[in-house]
Amino acid sequence: QQQHMPAAKPPLPATAYGQQQQQQMDLQQLLQQPRHKRNISSGSACSAFSAASVQSGAGFDQASNAEKGFGFTGSTGDLNAAAGGSEVASSVKGEEAESLSRVYMEVFSYTWMVVLAALISSTLLNCIFPFFTYVESSGMLGEFLPQVLFYTRMLSDIVGRMVPRKKVLAITSPVALLCLSGGLLLAAGCFFAYLQVPPHMQYDPYVMVMVLLIWLGGGYINTMSYILAPALVPPRVCTKASAVMALTYQIAHIMGLMLAIMIAVWLYGDISGNL
Repeated sequence: QQQHMPAAKPPLPATAYGQQQQQQMDLQQLLQQPRHKRNISSGSACSAFSAASVQSGAGFDQASNAEKGFGFTGSTGDLNAAAGGSEVASSVKGEEAESLSRVYMEVFSYTWMVVLAALISSTLLNCIFPFFTYVESSGMLGEFLPQVLFYTRMLSDIVGRMVPRKKVLAITSPVALLCLSGGLLLAAGCFFAYLQVPPHMQYDPYVMVMVLLIWLGGGYINTMSYILAPALVPPRVCTKASAVMALTYQIAHIMGLMLAIMIAVWLYGDISGNL
């Protein structure tokens, strides 16, 4: 007796929201078909499933290899895009470095007189200070002369840094500040000349006055340089001017100490003084 099977319903279109219903209807149609057709359909379904599994496995392997760093799995266009992005990043960094150098050159063009004045002042102060132990006493202070010079230096430096607080005594001209540093250079020359005079020409108050004037002027020049430099540049780069002054101060320390070593070796053959 022939078994009457109900007519299969037409499949619904596979949409984004109806894919699950479509799969269920396909499974019902497969179960309602005769045995021999069911076997054929099952084989086709299995083949399709196997192909999908192989494709999925290949995609998974590619993703795994990409995560492990085994290679780039994208297309040639993606590879070229990545290389182009690296070139753009490198060019951006180069432009930033070039722009920063232009900014500092601009700052230096405005503040070179102030920078030079601070460089001369700080270099001389760091060069003269180690020679306190080389100064011969005339007998007035004896072995305490280096200590007296040290405290004279410290107090005069503090006073020199406080002088610019009075607006009347503040120099607003970079040219005048540079000229003042030239005067400081002459005073430093007088100090080194005093070290070479005969003992009968040495007098302790002389060297004390020289140390007082040198550090009074040095403290004043350094403070005014830090005040003037940011005021001479446009407001957008005032912080860069402060950075330039800080760098100048550090360079002057190194230059001053190296110059002191060379002068000590040249004049006395050692760097210990009368210790």
